[in-house]
Amino acid sequence: MYNDTSPLKFPENFLWGGATAANQIEGAWNEDGKGMTIEDCLPYREVGVADFTKQFAFSSKDLEEALEAGPEANYPKRRGIDFYHHYKEDIKMFAEMGYKVFRMSICWSRIFTDPRDEKPNEAGIAFYEDMFKECKKYGIEPLVTLSHYDPPVVLATDYRGWYSREVIDLFEKYARVCFECFGKYVKYWLTFNEVDAMLRHPVTSGGLIEDRFTDMPFEQAIYQAMHHQMIASAKAVKIGHEILPEAQIGCMAANTEGLDMAPGNTVNGVKNPYLPSSEWGWQTDPTGLRISLVDLYDRYRKPLFIVENGLGAKDVVAEDGHVHDPYRCEYLRDHVKAMSDAINEDGVDLWGYTWWGCIDLVSESTRQMSKRYGFIYVDVDDYGNGTFKRIKKDSFDYYKQVIESNGENLEY
Repeated sequence: MYNDTSPLKFPENFLWGGATAANQIEGAWNEDGKGMTIEDCLPYREVGVADFTKQFAFSSKDLEEALEAGPEANYPKRRGIDFYHHYKEDIKMFAEMGYKVFRMSICWSRIFTDPRDEKPNEAGIAFYEDMFKECKKYGIEPLVTLSHYDPPVVLATDYRGWYSREVIDLFEKYARVCFECFGKYVKYWLTFNEVDAMLRHPVTSGGLIEDRFTDMPFEQAIYQAMHHQMIASAKAVKIGHEILPEAQIGCMAANTEGLDMAPGNTVNGVKNPYLPSSEWGWQTDPTGLRISLVDLYDRYRKPLFIVENGLGAKDVVAEDGHVHDPYRCEYLRDHVKAMSDAINEDGVDLWGYTWWGCIDLVSESTRQMSKRYGFIYVDVDDYGNGTFKRIKKDSFDYYKQVIESNGENLEY
C-alpha cells in the first residue's frame, strides 16, 4: 500500500491513456487491400532472453523466404492480437478504464497498398475512420503516430529503404492523406516513432538491409536514411499545420552517445548498475523519469507528453481465471508519483501519459507474446495458439482507480 503523504495533483485535463503500434496489434496482414510491411517479414526465432538482439538480424535471404512463406510459418506480426477484428471490444475496455487518450499508429501499407499508388486504399481509410469514431464515442482522443517501425516492404524490394531520397515524396503523400482524411477526428500527431532508432535497428525503422549496401559503409547509409526521415518529418509537420492549424504535431528522439549500454529498449538501453532489471534487460527508474522530464522541460520549455512507459513480464492466468500482477501495479504507482513530483515540485508542464502496451501485444524486441505489457491479457502464445480472448488483469482495475482519482489515489 502506498503511504506517502505528499500531494499528488495532476492538471484537471491531464490525458491518461495507453499506447500501442499497428504492427504489434492489428494482424490482418493481407486483408482488405493491405500491402506487406517489413514487420510482416520478421520471423519468430527461438533465442534466449540474454541474446534476443539476434531477432534483429535480417538479410536479403530472410526477406526472400518471408515473401514465399506459407501460412504455417511463424511471423508473429502478421497476426498481432487481431485488433483489426477486435478493436471495438478493445476500445470499449479502454473506455472502462477511463482512458482520455489512446496512442496508436496508422499502417502506411494499409492506406497505400503500394506506396507508389496514386490513390489510397479506401478499405484502409474506412477501418481507421471507424476506429477513430469508436474512440470519439467514448470521449477518447486518438494520439496518432504516422510511422511506427513498419515501412512498406516495397521500400526494401524496390528501393534501398529510407536511404533512397524518393521515399520522402512517398511519405509526404501518405501524410497528406492521413491529415486530410482523419484530421476531423485527430488533433494529436507524431510523425516518426523514435526517429533516431535507425541507429539501433535499421531494418524495422528504415527498411535498410545491410547486405544491399556493399558499395558503402553501412553506417553511412544509416545516417543518410535518418537524414531523409528528418526531412520527411519536417515536411509532414508543415503539411499538417497547413491542413490542421490547431493540431499538435511532434516527433520522438533520444541520444545515448558515450554511455554504457545494456540489453533492453529494443536493442540497447543505457545501463545503470544501481537499478533493478527485468530478465530482458529493461531497468526500472522512476526517479530517472522525473529527472528526464525536468531536463527536457528546462531545455526546451515546451509541453511534454510521456507516450511510452511500461513493464514487460511473464503473466500467467491463475486457477481463479484472473491475472494477478502486483508488480505492474507497483511499477505504475512509482512512475505516477514521479510524474506528480515533476509537475508539482519541479514545475514541469506535462500534458499526458500513455502506458506502453495497454493491452498485450507482440513485443517489438523479442516478437514474443509471452513478454506481456498490458492491463488486458490476450489468450495467444508465441506460436499463435490460443483463443484471443481478452481477460482483465488486476492492473486493469488499479489503473482505472488511478485515472478516476486523477492520479491522487495510488493505494492498492
